[in-house]
Amino acid sequence: MESLDYEFIRWSIDARKSIQAAILNLTQCADGPMRGGKNAERFTELTGVAFSLWRAAFLASMGTTPLVDDRMPDSTDKKSQAKVDHAADLLRTILASNTVSFADDRRTQSWMAEFYIDNASMRLMRYIEKHGPEFIKAPVERFINYAREHQVPTGLVASAHAWTIIFACFNEVLDALVSDMKRKNLVTVNVLDNSNYKFRPRPATLEDLFLEAHVETGEKP
Repeated sequence: MESLDYEFIRWSIDARKSIQAAILNLTQCADGPMRGGKNAERFTELTGVAFSLWRAAFLASMGTTPLVDDRMPDSTDKKSQAKVDHAADLLRTILASNTVSFADDRRTQSWMAEFYIDNASMRLMRYIEKHGPEFIKAPVERFINYAREHQVPTGLVASAHAWTIIFACFNEVLDALVSDMKRKNLVTVNVLDNSNYKFRPRPATLEDLFLEAHVETGEKP
């Protein structure tokens, strides 16, 4: 049985709680007729972002195999190969069964997690370009910098960090929609701070584990 990365699980549980709380606040906007076509458009577009973030919270590439430590010299090649393998596995599943389940999502998470995160990012960027907000707050500015330049600070696992940046911005624009529709949030949403989590991907192979020990001690293998 696959061992659990408890720090990732803790982050994942918190992320799921946050996105589900945000989804509750978003869902109430559909109660009763929309006040104008623009709000209806904003609602449906944010639904696409919300769904992708919800799915990505389960699939962020930590705690599940294959995991590759960024400090290893061949980590880029291994990550690229993992994405190719999982993408091919997904296509074979579609051809063989004409269906994709969550189990398939998880099995192909090296490709699938990036798909959902990228989908959320692109949809949210398109939303901001069309609808604002008029006043750019820090979470929105941070997301725009990430989306345009991929300015992701080092030291954190990229998928969880990207999710947190996207979600913080999503929650800001959702608050604006709720306010514009003369509603109030039903629940308070917790925006995660990744500095509260000590992420440490497991090595992908025993060879990487051996190399990692020497990286940490400064010894040559």
